[in-house]
Amino acid sequence: MPLPGEERRSYKRHNLDCPVAILDRGGRAVARGRTVNLSDGGALVSIPTSYAPEVSTNVKVLFSVPRATPNTYMLEEFASPACVVRRQGLVDESAEGVAVRFTRPLNLALEI
Repeated sequence: MPLPGEERRSYKRHNLDCPVAILDRGGRAVARGRTVNLSDGGALVSIPTSYAPEVSTNVKVLFSVPRATPNTYMLEEFASPACVVRRQGLVDESAEGVAVRFTRPLNLALEI
């Protein structure tokens, strides 16, 4: 059992700003925002408060991760079913942090 304040996450979080769309079970986009942080296991997404899905809602998360080499820059697209596990206030009161856990861990190969 972790001690108070000790990291309990299985996957390393990366502070990464990526575009995100959250879709409902029918595939309809319900919110667009940006990642606050991202890991193979889930993400914290900043979205307008009025569009934040409720905790325990099953969603699909679409996001693009920036990739760069010395000669190129591109966005690699990912899609994953996920469950909303937490909502939290952010400094910007017009936005809310929505934490999602991916149904299956992804292999994002983040080297930040």
